[in-house]
This record gives sequence, C-alpha cells and structure tokens, in this order.
Amino acid sequence: MDTRRILVCAHTMPEFDREGGSRRVFHFLEFFKQAGWNVAFAAENGTGGERYAQTLQRMGVPTYAIHHPWKDGEDAIVDFDVLI
Repeated sequence: MDTRRILVCAHTMPEFDREGGSRRVFHFLEFFKQAGWNVAFAAENGTGGERYAQTLQRMGVPTYAIHHPWKDGEDAIVDFDVLI
C-alpha cells in the first residue's frame, strides 16, 4: 500500500503554545504522522513562525510559507491525497 500524503494549510504557522486553534492544528498534524501519513504544512504567512516551523520540521513535517497558496495553479497540489 502506498503512503498517503496530506497537506494542511493555515494562515500562519501553528503557534501551539499560544492559542487553542493552533494547538488543535498541531495535534491534527501529530495524529496523521502517527497514523503513517506523509504530512506537509503550508502557511500563507510565515512571518514570526520560524520557531514553530522548526518544531514541525524536527517532527518530519516539511513546512512552506507562501503568500498566495494557489497562485501557481493546481500543479503545486497534485501530489497530495488530501488537502485541508
């Protein structure tokens, strides 16, 4: 069976130690990693989120900070089974 791939998108990096919504996103990422998925995270605005990006990267979650997430069309998202 092929490993499933998921891309989770949000406005900013999940600041899991600062607010509840970000903590929920962080736990969501952890859940999919533990379930054996290949997980990636994209923030529309990564400003000030370097510490959180590093935490995700240490977990094996590639992180992306982009200003216009779908500007380049669907080519950027075709390799994922699920987009959230």
